[in-house]
Amino acid sequence: YRNTMAFLDKCCIPQDDPIAKSYGISRLADYLRASDKLLILWFPDYLDRLWCVYELAVFLRNHDEDDVILINLDYLKLCVLVMLLQSSSTLAVCLVRPYYAHIQYIVFIFVLAASIFIDFGAYRCSDEWEKFCANVKSFNVSKAKCSTIADYNTLKQLISRMYGSEARFATA
Repeated sequence: YRNTMAFLDKCCIPQDDPIAKSYGISRLADYLRASDKLLILWFPDYLDRLWCVYELAVFLRNHDEDDVILINLDYLKLCVLVMLLQSSSTLAVCLVRPYYAHIQYIVFIFVLAASIFIDFGAYRCSDEWEKFCANVKSFNVSKAKCSTIADYNTLKQLISRMYGSEARFATA
C-alpha cells in the first residue's frame, strides 16, 4: 500500500476560492479516469446528489462495475457499535462476576436490550440497502440535485456527452 493514493473530493477541492475550485473540478475527471478503484461511502441520498452521480458516471465510463466499492456507512457504524458493546460487556462480566448471583437479572435485561438495539440497527441497514437497490433500478439523472443551477446544467451536459444521453447512463 506504499504507492496507494487517495482523493477525497471534499478535502482536495478548495471550496472557498472560485478559481482554485474551478481548476480542481476540471481535473476531477482526469483523476477518476486514472484511478483503479472508486470507494463510495454510501448514504441513503447518494443518488440524489448530482456531484456524486457525476463522479460515478466518469468512473464507470472507463472502469467495470467491479471496480466500484460500496460501503454502507450505517452498516459500518453498526459494526463498530457491536464491537464496542462486545468489548464493554466482556469488561462488565469480568467486573461483576463475583456479584453475578445477585445481579443476573440486570445482566440479562442489559443483554436483551443490546440485542434488540442491534437487531433494529441491522434491520434498518437492510431496509436502506433494499431502497438503494430499488433506486438504482429506477434511477433518473433528472432526479439528482445540485446546489447551484450552473453546476446542475454543466454536470447533466457532461453526463449526456459521455453516454449519449442521460437515459443511457441510467441503464449503464
